[in-house]
Amino acid sequence: MASKLAKFGKFHSRIPLWKQKVPNYPLYQQGGPQNRILLCYFWMKLIKPHREVPKNQVHFEVHPQMSKHDIKQYLEKIYNVPVLKVAVNNEDGKPGVYKQKPYEEPKKKAYVTLAGGQTFEYPDVSSIMSQYEKDKDEFETTDRAFLRQQQKNWDRLSIPPWFRR
Repeated sequence: MASKLAKFGKFHSRIPLWKQKVPNYPLYQQGGPQNRILLCYFWMKLIKPHREVPKNQVHFEVHPQMSKHDIKQYLEKIYNVPVLKVAVNNEDGKPGVYKQKPYEEPKKKAYVTLAGGQTFEYPDVSSIMSQYEKDKDEFETTDRAFLRQQQKNWDRLSIPPWFRR
């Protein structure tokens, strides 16, 4: 029995977060305390819309098991953001073309309207991307130099690396 549990634990850790099921806890236990979840099992990913949206509307990709109420509670309790309305859209997965594009998983998107005059402005990531491009170029140049150094010694692979010069 212990080996089965150990195998399940290893297998469960390999399942991506967005595919893991959230355990169902009883909402009320008669004569006992209510269960408390200290760490949240759900996740939300901010999405920038392709078209102009009002300043008080924010788009998220959410965990497939989240309901409208869960999304509202998540934002209000964890981030202290007042929420007026939540709309949810389930998008079907798209079949992939063999060896060209893999199967695209189904997605659940939430469209949240903020309350109380709150506005949201999507961050400008162009400065972050320029720094990323610089780091990427630097990495590629050092990687090329390392490969050149390795290729220089390809004819002497049978000699230990500490003896090659």
